[in-house]
Amino acid sequence: VISGGPDIDPSMYGDDLDPDTLDTYPKQDMREIALIKAAIEADLPTLGICRGMQIMCVAEGGSLHQLLPKTPGYESHGSWNGGVSDHHVELVPGTLVHSELGGEVSVNSTHHQGVEHAGSLVVTGRASHDGLIEAVEKPSHRFFHGVQWHPERINQFEMYSALDRAARGS
Repeated sequence: VISGGPDIDPSMYGDDLDPDTLDTYPKQDMREIALIKAAIEADLPTLGICRGMQIMCVAEGGSLHQLLPKTPGYESHGSWNGGVSDHHVELVPGTLVHSELGGEVSVNSTHHQGVEHAGSLVVTGRASHDGLIEAVEKPSHRFFHGVQWHPERINQFEMYSALDRAARGS
């Protein structure tokens, strides 16, 4: 599990640091990118949560919106900096996240960065109200999925169960 945490340093995806971007830890970013690449190479089941999904996308050549409140079309995406809001995410039929959670799911939103481009990953869910990328996967991998929200905070454990099944080979 690649968990949530601080902002991803924009140098990881070729951007300049915005003065309003919060704490960044480039060494953590580099270590997690190396870990993600090793997990892909070894075909280890991997689940990214919030920042974890974002760094998975960056590791696979993607990029982020550094500050959703400053990004046209996403200014009202959700809460962050200690706040929590919720919204709905539409999930793509035929994907694992869709089979686990259904066609549309209510999620929490506690982030101010968001995925702009998913890199080589396939987008499997978008926010219903503004289209922001909220779920991704690598279909060629046994289990490589990321979600932008924190399912553990809303008693939504289906993706953790799916990760467990993949790790057990069942």
